[in-house]
Amino acid sequence: MDFPEIIQHLVNLKLTPDKMGNFALDGECVIYDENGYGDSEYDVMGLLEDFFGTIKVVDKSYHDYNSWGVYGFMDHDVYIKYSGQGGYRGSWDKPQEVRPYEKTIIEYK
Repeated sequence: MDFPEIIQHLVNLKLTPDKMGNFALDGECVIYDENGYGDSEYDVMGLLEDFFGTIKVVDKSYHDYNSWGVYGFMDHDVYIKYSGQGGYRGSWDKPQEVRPYEKTIIEYK
């Protein structure tokens, strides 16, 4: 599968950017108020792996106004980044496809 196909399947599974973004940071089931009547739990990683195969959270960073989580869909060589304002019921932007790259850093002691 490619990026658009994976995104369409995520939509079909009702895994919104908020669920995906929060899960990438918390690493647990996401609690989400579906209809305003109470909370439900979604085992995000379980749903992903059942449908897509091996999934890894390959990068994440949490800051109140600049958070992100990157999922690696390893069987498909697709990496999806969710960024935005993190935290419980955070506000996450539309997902984007990203690629890993190697970076060399020179430091001095």
